[in-house]
Amino acid sequence: MASDNEKTFNINMEGETTKEKFVGSFTCKLRLSHRDSITKDNLRRTLLNGAPDTAGGRAASLAFLSSELAVRIVKSPNWYSGSDNGLDLEDDNVLAKIYELCTKAEKEAFEALHGKAEEAIPVIKAEIKEESKI
Repeated sequence: MASDNEKTFNINMEGETTKEKFVGSFTCKLRLSHRDSITKDNLRRTLLNGAPDTAGGRAASLAFLSSELAVRIVKSPNWYSGSDNGLDLEDDNVLAKIYELCTKAEKEAFEALHGKAEEAIPVIKAEIKEESKI
């Protein structure tokens, strides 16, 4: 069972380079901890051999995607975990899709939380008004 900080999604797609079929279920974090943020940045810089400012565009993009997914994905299919969490894959579109679905889940969770907060405002205002009458 997923925690309130996790969401599961599925992919079923073809790799644009290898034409291989990628099917599976992923569980991702909806919110990152401070440790996750630091780990993500450290991994990105490590993948770029400690020189992120001089990395080429493609390398920088792949390091960004890989580091994001490394801290966001908590469960994945064997083909993903067996490829060093996507680093050994050859299809950019697969990593991009997984990242897209992770960030979509994060955005939806944020919007749902924001919606709940907006709904609570009139209730809180009414409670404050009642308390001020006492």
